Order: sequence, then C-alpha cells, then structure tokens
Amino acid sequence: MTMKGERIYFFRLFYYFFSSKKATKMKKPTLKQCIIIDAIGMLSYLLPAYGETIDFLWAPISGIIFYLWFGKPLGAFLAIIDEILPFTDFIPTFTIAYLLKNKNNSNNKKEKTKIS
Repeated sequence: MTMKGERIYFFRLFYYFFSSKKATKMKKPTLKQCIIIDAIGMLSYLLPAYGETIDFLWAPISGIIFYLWFGKPLGAFLAIIDEILPFTDFIPTFTIAYLLKNKNNSNNKKEKTKIS
C-alpha cells in the first residue's frame, strides 16, 4: 500500500468507528477518570526530549477517549489539537469538559424542579 492509500484507509477506519452507534454508548466518566486522563497527557513533560513524540502518539488516543466519553466530535478534535500543539499539555481538557457537562446537567435538573 502506498502512503496515500494508507492515509485513506486510516480515515475510512476512523469514519467507520465514529459513525458507529455502539461507539457512543459508554458509561459517563467520573471526575477522577477525567483527572487521570489529563495527568496522562501531562506526563510528557517528564521526558523533555521525547515529550512531543509521546504527545503525537497520545493525541489520537485522547481524541477517541474524549469522543467515547462525551460524544462530541468537536471536543475530540480540540483534545487532539491540545495534545499535538507544543506546550499546551497543561490544559485539563477532560476535566473542563466534565465540569461543563455536569454544570449543564445540574442546570437542567434545577429547571425541571422549578417547573414541577
């Protein structure tokens, strides 16, 4: 397979995976899990010479986990960009997403109780 053929296969595989309905049916993450995933992303600071290489390998994994947990393709894209760009690993992407999602859920619950 040529390099172009490998890239096309890779993108088709990702499209198939992300378009699957089974892919988005996972348990909701806990705050502890989100902090652990963010900490894994920050581990590249411990190995300065290999840090960006590790980030390049971790970025797609981070994006897939983000999509599976939160079901947001844009968030998954931002998680990948956060890991690939140099010196942005300190941003706790998963923790921020968890807090935003739970803030929205708590606001919806409050509105439902007020209406009742």
